Amino acid sequence: MTKERYSEQFFLIYSNEEEEKKFQKELQEYIEKFFVSDEDIKSIIQVNEDKNIKHLSYEESSQELTLDQFIKKELKNFNDILRKHIRNYNKKNNTKDSDIYTKADITKEHFNKIINNKIKPQKKPLIALGIALDLNIEEINELLHAAEFNLTNTSEFDLTIKFCLNKNIRNIHDINIILYKKFKETLTNSKRYQK
Repeated sequence: MTKERYSEQFFLIYSNEEEEKKFQKELQEYIEKFFVSDEDIKSIIQVNEDKNIKHLSYEESSQELTLDQFIKKELKNFNDILRKHIRNYNKKNNTKDSDIYTKADITKEHFNKIINNKIKPQKKPLIALGIALDLNIEEINELLHAAEFNLTNTSEFDLTIKFCLNKNIRNIHDINIILYKKFKETLTNSKRYQK
């Protein structure tokens, strides 16, 4: 898939103002249905504390690893998961890495730094990569979790991404337009969407 072919695939979600209003209404209803407020979280924590639910301490879960060993292990897990998804996507679609980073709307340099553990991956580019790799929400969360992130119900931004994926809106440019209209921020280069 060349860059030109990909840009030809770009499409606008709304064909008229009425469709856009309908979409925005559905999005708002989705957010209202699934949003978890800080008060909700505090009440859940209180209930759990009242039940004396205990969690593993860092020492128990890390099996006495040093900090450097723990970080190296976690980064390796993330890198293994990401590379597995990239291999599977390229094999299934007969594509190259350049098709993935183009589809994700990230630069080759940024992509290479992520897959080679040269930088700590950030949440937004990872979501864009997950979308470009045609991952479902659970697989995107697996990738994010390995990098110590996740798509939450405590963020309207995250809920908007989940809503788009549930509606099978998988074109990163369309998702960015929706995010920019609602939040004035995007998963990737936001300057493109400022009009």
